[in-house]
Parts: sequence; C-alpha cells; structure tokens
Amino acid sequence: LFVTASHDGTARLWDARAGARVGVLKGHQQRVLSAVFSPDGQRILTTSDDATARLWNVKSGTQTTVLAGHSSGVTGAAFSPDGARVGTASSDGTARLWNSATGAEIAVLKGHETWVSAIAFSPDGTRLATGSRDHTVRLWDGVDGAKIAVLRGHTGWVNALAFGPDGKRLASASGDYTARLWTARTGASLAKLGGHGNEVASVAFSGDGRRLLTASGDGTARLWETRGPVSAFGSAGSVKVLVQSHSPDRKRRVRISDDRLTMRIIDAANGAVIAVLK
Repeated sequence: LFVTASHDGTARLWDARAGARVGVLKGHQQRVLSAVFSPDGQRILTTSDDATARLWNVKSGTQTTVLAGHSSGVTGAAFSPDGARVGTASSDGTARLWNSATGAEIAVLKGHETWVSAIAFSPDGTRLATGSRDHTVRLWDGVDGAKIAVLRGHTGWVNALAFGPDGKRLASASGDYTARLWTARTGASLAKLGGHGNEVASVAFSGDGRRLLTASGDGTARLWETRGPVSAFGSAGSVKVLVQSHSPDRKRRVRISDDRLTMRIIDAANGAVIAVLK
C-alpha cells in the first residue's frame, strides 16, 4: 500500500502493485498537505491547512486521534522511528512534538522566523530536523525538543529534508536551486550540490547511503554519489518534478510531476514505469 494527500481534503490508500484505490480517509476540513505511514505500517499521519494533523488506522480507515495546537496550516509531519512520537511543521512558524499514542503535546519548537516547511527524524530518533522559509535548517533533540543547532547556507526556502540511513548526515533541498549535505551531530556543512536549473523540491538517500536522489522544478531528477567527491548523474524531462522518493526496499520509487498531477511508480533498477496513477 501507499498513501497520497490531496487538495480535495482527503488522503487515499492505493495498492502499489495494481495501482488501484483501496480506501479514502475523510475528516480534514481543508487541503491535505502530507500523508505518511507509521514505521509499523499500522497507522497513517496526515496534515492539513485546517491546522491539524490526524492519525488513522490503516486496516479500518478510521480516524483515531486529532493533533490540534497549531494556529495555521500543518505543512508536514514525521513519525519517530519507534512510532512513539510525531513531529509536525506549520506555517505558524513552529514545529511540535506529540505523543502518538495519546495525542498529548510534548513540546513546541520555536526559533524559525517564518513558515516551517520540512521536518524529519534521524534513524535513531535522537535528532529532529526542521527546514523553513527563513532559509535555515534547525536541529532539535528528538525526544524533548531542546535546541541543538542552526544550519545556515541556503539562500532560498528549505523544501525538504532527509537523514542518511546511518544517521550521520542530513540532506536539505532548497528553492535556491541547490541541495546541501550536513553533519547530523553538529550541523557542520559538508557539501553544496549545485547543478539544477530550478528549485530542488525533494531529497532521498539510497538504502546504503552512498547516493542521494534530488528532484527539481527544472524537470530533472539527479542521483549524486555522496562518498568522496560529490558528483551527479541523472535524466532530464519536460515537466516539473514535484517530489520523488524510494520504497523501503529501494526496488521502486514514486515520482509526482505537474503533467496533470500525475503519479508514476518506477522500477528503481531500470527506470521502467510500473504504473501511472491519475
């Protein structure tokens, strides 16, 4: 299964093999901005312009918890690796930590100057990273929300974040046409990945952490070798790539582009299109 979020106010569950819809999650009052599975695959977390995040039972499709506290749209969210905590990012300029079982708020993460646009937990759950339209990335304690570091270098909005599988590196994607690599422990800058001709919309590490996938509004997705000198190779297209990510087993990737908001499931080994969802 995989899940999609839509401006029609719903999230939808799909069969990844057949490309068939198997469920619709209804409850949000405005656009649904993101949707993610819990690490055990039993729950789904959605966020919306209605200023809430919501938890759903995958098997029944029922809403179990409403996370209310933000004062404007919740732009993104992430589960901690053990599924015990949820992090949310909001256009109100804050991020928040929640207990995913009870819905209780653990901490309000303040420091960004404007819209928080990206959020990610490290693989061990000890770090939480947030990215903002204030051009910074910030590192926080993933358990209690304490401030750790401010990462400066981007000159545009930070659109997406991803930790490497070993938790030692953090990648960020930005509207300044670059992606960057940082150390996850201290926030020190490791590399600037330039070459895209438009904003970089998303980033994702390969399972072994040796490559980084970036997707851009210039119509290309690029793979970067991240061990040793950073280099890129990729393919160009005629449409804007909005987001791209790998399946957990790294055998497939999902690409969403703006050619009538089409989603494609792609074989990661040979680039063949497995299914097209419209």
